[in-house]
Amino acid sequence: DGDSDCSETCDEAANACSGNDPVGASCNDGLFCTAQDACDGAGTCDGGGTPCAGVGDGDDDCNEGCNEGTDTCTAPDPFGASCNDGLFCTTTDSCDGTGTCGGTGNPCGAQIGDGDSDCTENCNELTDACTAPDPNGVTCNDGLFCTLVDTCQNGSCSGGSSPCVTVGDADGDCSESCDESANACSGNDPNGSSCNDNLFCTLSDFCTNGACGGNGNPCAGQIGDADTDCSESCNETTNLCTNADPNGSACNDGLHCNGADSCSGGVCSGHAGNPCAGQIGDADTDCSESCNEGANACTSNDPNGSACNDNLFCNGADTCSAGVCSGHAGDPCPGPDNDNNCGESCNEGGNACNANDPNASVCNDGLFCTSNDRCNAGGVCVGGANPCDGPDGDLDCSEGCNENSNNCSNDDPNGVTCDHDCFIDGVCTNGACVSTCCVFGC
Repeated sequence: DGDSDCSETCDEAANACSGNDPVGASCNDGLFCTAQDACDGAGTCDGGGTPCAGVGDGDDDCNEGCNEGTDTCTAPDPFGASCNDGLFCTTTDSCDGTGTCGGTGNPCGAQIGDGDSDCTENCNELTDACTAPDPNGVTCNDGLFCTLVDTCQNGSCSGGSSPCVTVGDADGDCSESCDESANACSGNDPNGSSCNDNLFCTLSDFCTNGACGGNGNPCAGQIGDADTDCSESCNETTNLCTNADPNGSACNDGLHCNGADSCSGGVCSGHAGNPCAGQIGDADTDCSESCNEGANACTSNDPNGSACNDNLFCNGADTCSAGVCSGHAGDPCPGPDNDNNCGESCNEGGNACNANDPNASVCNDGLFCTSNDRCNAGGVCVGGANPCDGPDGDLDCSEGCNENSNNCSNDDPNGVTCDHDCFIDGVCTNGACVSTCCVFGC
């Protein structure tokens, strides 16, 4: 009868209407949120479906559940009820149990990171298509052999590391770089890549245009290191530093006085010479500049006779004697040397031969008609007496000094007394002694 009582069937034993109504008999459980109520055959009225048919109907409304309090269809749909959030870029939309519809999937998800070269397969809500850039870092394939771990970056697929990991592995092969055209690790390694040419006598091996070569020498620090050993060059056969050093390499024979040493034929036998040679006889005051092997210095006595200089001009050129500058050549100036120059004595202050010769020093004024010339205190050569007899009262009236012919042949002055042969005084006239009277027999 559509009420809530499902125990109204005739009970013969009890002579009453108290038996259970048949299963499916119409009843009403008194609830809004049940529909198609029916008896269960055990005396209970059970509700069947819901009066709110919009729950899980795939629209965007997740508030279509039955609300018993208000007898309306306004309660949140159950969690997981199907809905549609209206977005292209979500899939598997469902209600969250609080009245909100949301999607959990991506219709383009199967294409993102699918390992092809396309990095623009992400969901584009504006165009309802899979054309947006894939997230940075998702897997792709740029189609190149020479890249590994390709990933999308800002919509483009770019490769990471190279599959050719043996580049610069310090072996002898410099053709291990990636060759895209051959899809193989057979290209020339970058110039400067580390390698090993397997030679003892090279260091710092590196690749150049596909070939491995070194530019160092493991023995370089020993060659020319100025020790006594001239056999420290690299020996490839023995892998040792035992070959003869290049001629001219620096060495040291332990001797100071033969100068800088050099190798020749594997022996320290080349010598530059006495390191003190430039000081010996260098005309300074030091006469102890010869090589002293014991002291490794230039402190031994210079050879006797070596040039030195005591800084005195007027004792002449100096020489060493027993380590002292004590040998002197003497006065370097002509001094009073019987010429006409009376200013040739030594001037120590001026380091020159321009001092006046001593007063009365013998000199020569260059004139025949003077004699016994002497230097005066002013440095001038002054002539003395006439060397010719001149008018001496004898018969000869041609004894005057002749400067031109350097003899005593000039006429005596006219009028001077002369001694005539007639024993009567005469006078010189034009070079002849002429008597002033006539004497018989003369």
